[in-house]
Amino acid sequence: MGADLVLRMTLALMAGAAVGAERELRGHVAGVRTHALVSVGAALFTLAGIEGAGGITVDPMRVAAQVVSGIGFIGAGAILRDSGGVRGLTTASTVWVSGALGVVCALGDVLLATTGIGLVVLILSSRRPLRWLMRRVARTVEVAIGLEYELGHGTIGPLIKAATETESTILSMTMDDRSDDAASRGHRLASVVLRTPAGEYQELVDTVSRLEQRREVRFVQIDVRGPTPKPGRSRGERSFQ
Repeated sequence: MGADLVLRMTLALMAGAAVGAERELRGHVAGVRTHALVSVGAALFTLAGIEGAGGITVDPMRVAAQVVSGIGFIGAGAILRDSGGVRGLTTASTVWVSGALGVVCALGDVLLATTGIGLVVLILSSRRPLRWLMRRVARTVEVAIGLEYELGHGTIGPLIKAATETESTILSMTMDDRSDDAASRGHRLASVVLRTPAGEYQELVDTVSRLEQRREVRFVQIDVRGPTPKPGRSRGERSFQ
């Protein structure tokens, strides 16, 4: 029985590491170690329920239910909310799935565990093909807008308003106040990535065009990812990073 338990724990370790490897390759904080620990911990709890202590055994399904609740708190710590929306949902989901894989490995169902690992890795690695397919079906485009402007003029407001009016989804937004040289002090670099319906794309382009005419704006660049041709709008000599 001891060798069997070791094999189950090893399988749980491999399951968590396989899921965590994808997250770590994409630069997420919760990587191989985090997912492996969650999977092994879930397996330990489940095995403790199966084996019992002092002749007292516990229903492993009751233990598994508590594992699910406990992992929810860990996953919640991976979710971050900022001005650009919510980040970390996928990582929180992978932590939760790693716990499920650990429970399955502890129960000794090798076929279910390996199938689960394969499906999870397939889902995580198919992000780009799925996004391409969804854009084709839903007829949406992703628009990445970068601009540098002087603070205190309400420059970014019209862009956010246009995104709301066109029912666009803000995928990410980053702000960086410039302080690297005297000429850049008081300026801000902004990067906004939106998913917008193809039919509403022109309204966003018009908004960006109006931003280019504002005195406080140093430069604007727009990059379109989808079926709509790249308009190539930009101003100034600086390249957007």
